[in-house]
Amino acid sequence: MIKSARQFFRSGLTRNANQNPGSTTTPQSDGYPVRIPSTVVGWRTQAKLACGPIPGNKWSSSSSGCTFGLFQRGSHTVISCPECAVHHPAINQAVKYLTLATVTAQTQPYDESTGTGDLRYVQLQVERYTNRICLTLVYNAEKIQECQAGFARLYKELRRLDAEGAESSGGKRLFHSFWLHYNDGDTNTIFARGNDRWQLIDGPEYVREALPTTQRNNDKDSSNKQNDGLLFFLPSTFRQGNMDGFDEIALEVARAIPIPSSDSNPTKVCELYAGVGTLGLTALSYAHHHSNGNGLSWLRCSDENPNNPKCFEKALQSMPFEVVKRTALDDDQNKQQQQGRYDDEDDFLTEQLLDQFLNEDDDDDYNKPRRYPEKKHKKKNYDIRKVTYKVASASQALNEGEAMGANVLIVDPPRKGLEEEVLHQLCQPINSRQKKTDNIEVLRDEDGYYDDEDDYDNANQNINLTNDVTTLIYVSCGFDALARDTTQLLSSNGGWELIRSTGYVLFPGSNHVETLAIFQRVDPRERGKRRQEKY
Repeated sequence: MIKSARQFFRSGLTRNANQNPGSTTTPQSDGYPVRIPSTVVGWRTQAKLACGPIPGNKWSSSSSGCTFGLFQRGSHTVISCPECAVHHPAINQAVKYLTLATVTAQTQPYDESTGTGDLRYVQLQVERYTNRICLTLVYNAEKIQECQAGFARLYKELRRLDAEGAESSGGKRLFHSFWLHYNDGDTNTIFARGNDRWQLIDGPEYVREALPTTQRNNDKDSSNKQNDGLLFFLPSTFRQGNMDGFDEIALEVARAIPIPSSDSNPTKVCELYAGVGTLGLTALSYAHHHSNGNGLSWLRCSDENPNNPKCFEKALQSMPFEVVKRTALDDDQNKQQQQGRYDDEDDFLTEQLLDQFLNEDDDDDYNKPRRYPEKKHKKKNYDIRKVTYKVASASQALNEGEAMGANVLIVDPPRKGLEEEVLHQLCQPINSRQKKTDNIEVLRDEDGYYDDEDDYDNANQNINLTNDVTTLIYVSCGFDALARDTTQLLSSNGGWELIRSTGYVLFPGSNHVETLAIFQRVDPRERGKRRQEKY
């Protein structure tokens, strides 16, 4: 895959993209440098494993008990992967506990041919700082009553094994939280749709991770500390399998965004396919630290998962006041923030975990098993023009005006690449007559866009929805789709130029490469003018 990517970025259209007369960019010396952004073993901090019968079960004479692993190529036979080299050690330990516990609890693995059995899949997510596992058990059931007895036995046994393991490891438990997911469908989909299919059984609701811009206290100079905030993940939201590696990509994305020099030269960022906001929030934090306090003018994120905004809002609440530019808090809230006191237990725990990130404290208070109930608390007010999140597909977000006024667009699409409408909009030539505005309604209300209410759905047909975007940052997990999209962008009338492309071996040991591609564009008339001046 890397060889194919290098050939593509060194050939024809992409190689010459930065060498056109009048181009404002400098060609990259290596058409496609490749980086390994993490260790090559123990990097996987999230795993989804299938559940199957134990071959020649040596712990029990019955057929109960499960093995956990991946499907053998071309079949649904589960091949176990004990002590997997790429798994984080906590995942391997959790798989050991699961295997033993399913035997004792007499858990039946799901049988696809008959549609019977109990446990179908498990998802294991490592909270990196605590090295603890958020475990999701996917049961062949529609609701909890159908699996309650079997789950109760398994849960009890897992907790027993966890307690025994803690006694021999200095009191640190392995499990962060336990979730149940109900999936009685007859497809290969791991998770069924609907929030009613998820249930938190025990432990914190969110897995917390430091924003990539957070500097841990690895030197004696306390002035280097940055308390930048946290990212929050639910088991139902997307999370990268290699978080260490993706942190490096997120930082490189942030560096690629033009730093605003003053309020008169603002940087406005729209992120499509945003997930919980990892890339956008990292950029928001990075810009604040590298722009003399100007930061981004605004950030608009969007994605389809309805659970993302909860995580996004929690992240905003954990970030410094001056970064997210919240509106004025009342005196009591300000005082609590300055003194580190909070009415809400979850706010306090967030601050406590941030202190641990920065001080590398071995205090294990956070590791003690406990349940954190949701508490109603005063919602912190944010300037909605500064940071927003919309639940929408990428094309819906564009049509609702999310990129209006944005000069930077970040996209991190699935393997199939950009949606057709998104690519179509990016390939449109710049319309110099279109008014610059952050609000699409300003353009819709102008004469000629629609005459009556029946034409409202077609009101965008004369509007270039990405007209102000001059920097496109494309994070790709599917190279074939990236090659297709890049070819269309560079051969279109959109005025795009490829600045650089970098490959990341995010999953060492696999034939896969992530790519970060940076594009810039200028008005074709400006490029032609410079070409005439050059010659």
